[in-house]
Amino acid sequence: YYPNGALKRKENYRAGRLNGLASDYSPDGKMIHSSTHSYHWKYGMEKWYNSEGKTVRSLQWQRDLPVGTEKHTFNGEVIGSVSYVKGMKQGPAKVPVYYDPEIRANYPRDSLNDAPFGIEYVNYQNGVKAGRAICMEFHSPDTLYTAYYRAGKLDSVYTRYSENRSYYTTVYSDGLENGSRIYRIPSGPLKDTVYRVEPYRNGKLHGLAVETYQQETGEVFSDPDPGSHVSGYASSYPQYQSGKWVPVYFSETVENGIKNGPYVYFRDSLNYSKG
Repeated sequence: YYPNGALKRKENYRAGRLNGLASDYSPDGKMIHSSTHSYHWKYGMEKWYNSEGKTVRSLQWQRDLPVGTEKHTFNGEVIGSVSYVKGMKQGPAKVPVYYDPEIRANYPRDSLNDAPFGIEYVNYQNGVKAGRAICMEFHSPDTLYTAYYRAGKLDSVYTRYSENRSYYTTVYSDGLENGSRIYRIPSGPLKDTVYRVEPYRNGKLHGLAVETYQQETGEVFSDPDPGSHVSGYASSYPQYQSGKWVPVYFSETVENGIKNGPYVYFRDSLNYSKG
């Protein structure tokens, strides 16, 4: 039970072993997870639910091993799937990716947070990600990133995209960023121009980071004559216009993720000592 007395989990037993349906509940009394068991082994379908009672994930079990296809759903649509062979993830998969690691890792998810920001298409070998992966924006043809995995960890070149063009590239080694993260202007007259370079070592900024262009603040335009439109008209306002990219010079020295050394911006400069 929860501290307020509400039911938290309900289990059924037979001959001292977990048997039948086991259910978990939220503090407000809604079922958030269910699984079936036979003499303590997981058997049958395991499901996770959001606060609206909709299934967000399902997985079939046999003698405590996952079998078949694990499915992730959003509003009744299957948005992710992973196949299991002999209890391990194998083959091509679609994996929902969320901004918040806690949302991604913990089920059930709140109904307001069910939609992922992207779907990663990747291959599994013996339970871990391997080879090239591509993540597409959810319900959009735009690419969010491309990556490579080795033994389940990011390895080799990683490219993040904006407006379906390269935003930055970097290099991973054994799951940690190592090398130069290179940012490029994604669109406009200066498209593909390098505007920032950041050095990384073992997943942390380390070395001299330099920026040679910055984007000015954009503008928001309101409808100049909102009363001139007929009933039912869908206004295209407010409209946002991105700011221009302008030359600058900015650099800072970082050691293991902590500012430590000269900081230069145009003609102004400061000096940091370990933070």
